Amino acid sequence: MEDRNTIIIDQEAVNTEITEENVVEEAAEEVTEEITADAEQISENAADAADVMELELDADFKDAIVDRSTLNELKPEEIIAIFEQAKAEDGAAEAVKARPKKSKTGGNAEFKKACSWVVFVVLCAAALLTGGMIASEKVAATAPYAITAGDQTICYVSNKAAADKVLSDLVDNYAAEGSDIKAVSNEDISAEQADDAKVDTNGIKNVKEAFALVDEEIQNNDDVKIVVAGTRTDLEKFRPDTVYEKDDTMFAGEAVVKDEGSYGEKEVTKMIKTLNGEVAGTTVIESNVVKEGTPEVVVKGTLGLPDGEDWETYEGDPVFNDADDLIATCKKYIGAPYKYGGHSLTNGIDCVQYVRQMFAKYGISIPNKHSQIQKVGKGVSLSEAQPGDIVCWTHHVGIYIGNGKVINATRKKGVTISSVHMKKKLVTVRRVPRN
Repeated sequence: MEDRNTIIIDQEAVNTEITEENVVEEAAEEVTEEITADAEQISENAADAADVMELELDADFKDAIVDRSTLNELKPEEIIAIFEQAKAEDGAAEAVKARPKKSKTGGNAEFKKACSWVVFVVLCAAALLTGGMIASEKVAATAPYAITAGDQTICYVSNKAAADKVLSDLVDNYAAEGSDIKAVSNEDISAEQADDAKVDTNGIKNVKEAFALVDEEIQNNDDVKIVVAGTRTDLEKFRPDTVYEKDDTMFAGEAVVKDEGSYGEKEVTKMIKTLNGEVAGTTVIESNVVKEGTPEVVVKGTLGLPDGEDWETYEGDPVFNDADDLIATCKKYIGAPYKYGGHSLTNGIDCVQYVRQMFAKYGISIPNKHSQIQKVGKGVSLSEAQPGDIVCWTHHVGIYIGNGKVINATRKKGVTISSVHMKKKLVTVRRVPRN
């Protein structure tokens, strides 16, 4: 404090002596104001002021301050020593006192030298102020820091850089993987210079330990929230919309893939918001196709499509209301081979299984034995028979199609159309409830 006061007193003495005009005083005041406004840049500003005044410093004085660009690195007492030495050697004080008066347009070496001393004194003061600020910043940078959640201190770290690293690592860890962070809200977590009296040096944590403690606190405390929003661009596969083709010979709900198509690729940019590391929302910002795909082609049936249903989307069982669909379905398999006990419309099937499978295609269950089929549904006379009724003989069954005809699986012809008037004994005609 004494060193700083010495400089101020010397400056005031010189300013008092240089009373002619106000040039020097105005220059000193201007530079002093700049020191207050921006202490870190005052040395450079003062040097510029000296250049503007075009001071013709003598060789000895220039030698004394030639290293003024490094003044900020000197200790206050070192700056004072340089100042006193230069002043003593140059005899500037006596020269200033003995200088003659000068007009606005005139000048002499003594006056110029006095101006030089004013600027030098200001430079020294600026260096002292800047040095003090730097020292203060260095103290703050090396002091312990407390990391807090709300009003609760979680841990202490060695310095500000360590605290900043912990907070930065938290944000990076809680952001969506691979995202470019755009916004962060972490007001619930803060770091401040700690009170040395409250800090146990043995309890100071390194960055890794502090990160683990803060992360644990966040995960266990619902009141502490870190929200991170970032963008990410991913290459995603996509399949073009499926194309459907109608087939009136296939059952409703039945589908056959005609062409599998191929996947396309697109670049999708999303804004991803996370809350304490968990994805809380995703918004697509932009999507650009980089590779076109081809649509899948699916053929779908319409036989037995329930009223009001869309053939493209229907996936249930087909139904029939007037038996036309059922009869059309039965006729599709004319020529299928017969096989006693067989279940295959391709490799062989018997009469019971043929009837069961035709009704099953429409979601209607028929018993597996002759005796049980003769009791299913409602019995009607042959004269009342309608297309879709089941005609039962002693050891044979078929489906009535109208005009005295049935479609059935026979030993000689396989699936075929026959007359209802067979040599076999007719037992009953059954009308099955329809969907």
